[in-house]
Amino acid sequence: MGAEAALTSEQDIRQRLTKCLDKLTRIRPTDLTREESLGSLNFRAGIPFFDRTLNFYRQVANTNLKRVPSAVLEVAANHAEASLHQFEQIEQFNPAGIERPEQIRNLLINDVRDAHAAIYEDLCILLAPSRNQPEKLPHASSIPTTILLTIVIVAAILGYRSSLYANLIRDLQDLVHSFLTHR
Repeated sequence: MGAEAALTSEQDIRQRLTKCLDKLTRIRPTDLTREESLGSLNFRAGIPFFDRTLNFYRQVANTNLKRVPSAVLEVAANHAEASLHQFEQIEQFNPAGIERPEQIRNLLINDVRDAHAAIYEDLCILLAPSRNQPEKLPHASSIPTTILLTIVIVAAILGYRSSLYANLIRDLQDLVHSFLTHR
């Protein structure tokens, strides 16, 4: 029964994360500005922060999360839910009846801005390549680069060998010279 409950819990976490990521990936930063409905109290100043956070969630949504442990997925789901809640508050912001609506607007923008560091720190591991998916390194496919590299390696080997021979010949000369002078 314990394994069954853990499996159900893991499925719930995965579904919760998927649901939040689906909603987050559909949000466009420019839609959050609400310039027409809010006028000068719009959220245009938050676009860079909204964009940064939403782009990060898009990257997470495009990542294969099948082998990610449920504990990490739960952290991701919690962050995604919190971010979704922040964006919903921005979408529902109504300055009517609020004494200082600029401060509330700025607080909502700052919440998104300040949350990004913790989100990134906790979830950047999801974007790192796994052992089964090694990081793709750029490789030199051009023939001139390969030829140049080969020439440099051959020159280094020949230079090393010739320096060994030069040292050997010098040592032999010193040995013969010391033998002849002490005789």
